[in-house]
Amino acid sequence: MAPVVSVVIPVYNRADFVGAAIQSVLDQQGVPFEIVLVDDASTDDLRPAIARFPGAPLTILRHAVNGGAAAARNSGIAAARGEWVAFLDSDDIWMPGKLAQQLAFLRERGLAGGCTDYYIRRALDGDDLEERRLSYGEDLGLSDLVWGCYVSPGTTLMVRRDVWSEIGPLDVDYRRFEDWDWLMRFSRFHRLGLLAQPLACIRFSAPAPRQQVIEGLARLQRLHGTLLRQEDPALARCFRAGIAMERAALAFRDRRRLTAAWHVLRSLALVPFSNLAYAKVVAPRVRLAAYGAGRSR
Repeated sequence: MAPVVSVVIPVYNRADFVGAAIQSVLDQQGVPFEIVLVDDASTDDLRPAIARFPGAPLTILRHAVNGGAAAARNSGIAAARGEWVAFLDSDDIWMPGKLAQQLAFLRERGLAGGCTDYYIRRALDGDDLEERRLSYGEDLGLSDLVWGCYVSPGTTLMVRRDVWSEIGPLDVDYRRFEDWDWLMRFSRFHRLGLLAQPLACIRFSAPAPRQQVIEGLARLQRLHGTLLRQEDPALARCFRAGIAMERAALAFRDRRRLTAAWHVLRSLALVPFSNLAYAKVVAPRVRLAAYGAGRSR
């Protein structure tokens, strides 16, 4: 039977976790699927983890050189055969029924793609779960996504495969925020469905390198900020406010409290009322950063 959904799992040095991610897909019922696992030049040994699943509908692609998450997902999309493509990070898992419920939601509403609510596993080695309910209604547009990439598309996104040809691939020049860039491009043509059920569990892991965050934000500002200023100055201000809040979150993570406060004030100066970036981007990350800072490395 041909797959309806192609599940793309990029993996880099996560041999300890990828087996659980694969198993959570194999536990899905009611939707024919395939798994496309892209090994992005891992230096650990993934073979024992993958060998646990003989006979699974699993295709393995291997990169000779590490290209980053965008390149790995692009390879998976290119190899996909399903009508839909769904992403799952290699250290995360899906809850039972995720594929069937999300697919039904998107089809019933005639949407080209969407995300779901999710849990965050805050403890690296335990079951301490925090439910993340996004509560933005059933679909999002550009005016929602300028504030930040808060929907965790790396594990919750499902999109019709033909949309990738329409929008284009993930931009491999990003090592961070490639998902935010792509969702903003997507939102110029389609609404992003949001299923208000926590159907994935995202593991709290090591943050991205600081320089990757800085470069990703600068590229976003350069590409999308310029276009938004020409099209809609009000949305451009919201986007700049969202970028400032991301910079605040980075500074807080680095324990540069005065710098973080300066970026927060800058964001609030741009959009003093209804600044969604503060509530939806900074506050959750501040909690996670504070939690992570207290753990031994």
